[in-house]
This record gives sequence, structure tokens and C-alpha cells, in this order.
Amino acid sequence: MMGTVIRNAPEPSRTRINAWVEKQTAGRIRDLLSSGSVDELTRLILTNAVYFLGRWVNQFKVKDTHDAPFRTPDREILVPTMHQADAFRFCENDELAVLEMMYRGGNIAMAILLPRDKDGLPAFEERVSTNGIDRWLDQLRGQPVTVAIPKFKIDPPDPIHLTSTLAAMGMPLAFDRNSADFTGIADPPDPQDRLFISDVIHKSFVNVDETGTEATAAAALATRCLSVRPTTAREFRADHPFLFLIRDTRSKTILFIGRVTDPRA
Repeated sequence: MMGTVIRNAPEPSRTRINAWVEKQTAGRIRDLLSSGSVDELTRLILTNAVYFLGRWVNQFKVKDTHDAPFRTPDREILVPTMHQADAFRFCENDELAVLEMMYRGGNIAMAILLPRDKDGLPAFEERVSTNGIDRWLDQLRGQPVTVAIPKFKIDPPDPIHLTSTLAAMGMPLAFDRNSADFTGIADPPDPQDRLFISDVIHKSFVNVDETGTEATAAAALATRCLSVRPTTAREFRADHPFLFLIRDTRSKTILFIGRVTDPRA
């Protein structure tokens, strides 16, 4: 994490922070802070960045990648889709199917949560919780699975501003100049000089292909999964919007989470 005081040099500080983020994310995230976003009233910017590059244990063969239909919220499109049949951790029920693919050299894996309903992702997101995700992932079992998942890239051109989202989630006072209490950081005599959060900015990049995943970022249901060992391979075909997450399978810590509604960048 980088903390920078920029009271007397807003533009040089912005440039310095952007350079640090770009370096930490191997050049994938540039210009996190746009021109004019830092001014003479800014007192402190806390910045963090994370970068992940993983190779699949079971890599896909490029020759097995070919265009296949994918149902976006608006229409059906053709996208490059990776195929293979191997042993994966998998479970399913009437609402969704879950596939986990391990990365080499550790305990990091990607899990894809695919609603059965091709248009069911929004409703699923409304009900899903961390506890629910853990329950499904705890039921994953190794078994033969025929897999088809699209190559996808997430690289939004502009950062996301999270102030309204975080306020709605339960921390509105931090963004209110009259109510925020950061006196543990700075307690000036004039109340007008007290700190409050003016903005929270987030940007991410994720690229999934035949060899693995490159990901970087700056800034519960009662149903159970069926995980019996079948005599024939299960099929997992991600041909409509889904959730994905990258996690440490030992600690169950989620490192990245996102949705794919259109695999094209």
C-alpha cells in the first residue's frame, strides 16, 4: 500500500501514484487517477494494488479453441471458446453448476458459478452471499468433466467510482464532510479542515486464456450441490453470463471476483 501527502504538489503526486500503480500491476493499469482528480484540497491518497499471473494445472490446447455461441443479455454472439475433458472439482444442483480449475504451484484456483437459467445471473447475484459461495465450494469433488468456457478479458476503459456504492452498503458518514471522524489520522483545530473521504476509485484487469489467468486490481442459499462421482463425464458449458472468482483454497480468501456477461473486452 502506498500513502502519499500531496498538499503542496497535487499534480506531481498524482503522477507519482499513477507510476507506482502501473509498476505494481506490470503495466496493466495506467492513469488510475485522471488529470484534475487531485487538487490543493487533497491531503492524503491511500493506494493499493494487486497483481496475479497463474498457469492452469490442466492447460487448454489452442487447437481445441473455436468459436461457439454465447448468450449475452442482449443477443447471441460467437466467441472463441476453450474446450477440454479432464478431472476437475465440480458440483451442480437445479439452480447452478460450479467448476473449479487449479493453478500451478500452490493452492490458488478459479471457480466459475454458472446459473442454469441463461438469463438468471442478475437474480442469482441478488441472493448470493459469501456464506452461500463457501457452502457450494465446500461440496466440490474431483470428477471427469467436459469443459467449454470462453476466453474472456475484463479491461474497462475508465475507473469505477465507489463512493455511492460504499455509502449504500453502510458507511455514508465517511463521505460526509460534517460527520466524518478521522481524528485518529489528523485532528486540526478548525473543524472545516477535518478529513473526509472525497472519492474511492477502483480499476481492474482480468485476462483468461488457454494457458491461465492474468488479473490485477487497484484500489446464501440453502440449496446443496450434487457432487456424486458419475460413471460418465459431466458437462460444463459456460455459454451464458456467469460469476467467477479467484481464491486461496486453504484460507478460502477470495482474491478476485467478477461477472462475465460478454467475453469480449
